[in-house]
Amino acid sequence: MAKAKLPAAPHDNSPYVPTKTRAHTKPVAQEGRRILLVTNEKFSLKGVRVVSWTESIPNAADYDVVLLDLVTLSDPALNVRIDSSKSVRPKPDEIVQLLWSDGMVICITPPVQAITYGRISVSPYWWSPIPLENVLEAGESRIINDARCKRYFERGVHEWKSRLDLTAESVELDSGNVIRFEIEPLVSTRYGQPLAGEASMQIWERSPFGGSLSPGKRSSSIFVLPQPDSISISEALKLIFQDQLEWEFETPAPDWTNGFPFPGEAETRKRISSMNSDLGVLRQKIGEAQTDLEDLLRMKRLLYADGPELEAAVWRALEILGAEVHESDIANREDRWFSLPDGRKAAMEIKGRTGSIATADARQTHDWVTDFLEKRGEQVKGILFGNPHRLVPLSERGRPWEDDVVRFAAKSGLALVTAPELYGALVKVLTGQTKPEVFFEALFLAEGPITFGS
Repeated sequence: MAKAKLPAAPHDNSPYVPTKTRAHTKPVAQEGRRILLVTNEKFSLKGVRVVSWTESIPNAADYDVVLLDLVTLSDPALNVRIDSSKSVRPKPDEIVQLLWSDGMVICITPPVQAITYGRISVSPYWWSPIPLENVLEAGESRIINDARCKRYFERGVHEWKSRLDLTAESVELDSGNVIRFEIEPLVSTRYGQPLAGEASMQIWERSPFGGSLSPGKRSSSIFVLPQPDSISISEALKLIFQDQLEWEFETPAPDWTNGFPFPGEAETRKRISSMNSDLGVLRQKIGEAQTDLEDLLRMKRLLYADGPELEAAVWRALEILGAEVHESDIANREDRWFSLPDGRKAAMEIKGRTGSIATADARQTHDWVTDFLEKRGEQVKGILFGNPHRLVPLSERGRPWEDDVVRFAAKSGLALVTAPELYGALVKVLTGQTKPEVFFEALFLAEGPITFGS
């Protein structure tokens, strides 16, 4: 049997007021809630996402209510068609997120202790962060403690073949806090064991001044119902929607009614089809525009990034300004260089720092210029593109270059330019405030910090 995953504690500091009796989870309103139903039954309901176990199952945490029909999952004929190479969903961490954010799970469980999922066997509660298990017992007597289960049992369950239990009552977290698990019997055997139950978990927080525990946040619930033997799964699901979720059903029109078109129906369908086509084109255009926007926003990395992100942004900015960026063809030298249409060339070092740019960074630039001269026989300009104090807002960064870096650059003929200055030059060129030639002229004349506009 699969071991229950340790549930994560919620990041919620709201106060918890303990009560003598835990109130039942409130029914979920029909309007405005996202509901996911996983079943192999042909079940259609407006406003409900229905997927088969053979399909790609979405993230349970994206929904407010998740209904799991585990009975049809246990059908051996179906499981031949399940791709066991895909992850078994829903996953416990998805259900954890759902329960700690006031969502709820309802499941119909077959009387088995393991379900064959493709080529693997798992507990029927592999998805549950609460350590639940099926106890295989059978009987007919029952005590109904909650009216929401009355019709389900009176109509659907003549003989029950399993009951619900916990494999652990609590688990201690690394923080010293404890999560306690609980099942409230909604329908019980005559000796008090739950046939249908509402399972939840609660944080108990350890006092920093002693070993005592006090009750904290409680999760919402997992509702477990046994497999019906007197009604179909579709009928059982309908009862769950009506009694657990207070759903108002609208009878779907049978397929044969398509042969009796109502005046205006055909025209309206054509309009909808046309709008769907337009919507597809619009979505494509939005996707293309989103890609363009992402390309533009990458240039903002000049303001804050370091490493490969900053390097790629500097290279792209230089290309937009009209330079051609080249990869190094010198052994053990990965730094790039660029050339201008007029033949001028520059070897560049690109550094991003959370603190200051060091003299060692300037020395690396000078070494790159020296290597270029020795290996290629060409004298090139050395340029250090630096992004010092990159995570500090620009208005708060202060002086970009330390005195020793400036002195070394002046002595070595290196140009010092910050990545934000390159960003500013790029903006001015693209908005027509200056020309690229003006920026490059300032760059190649500089022996120390660049002087470019105001």
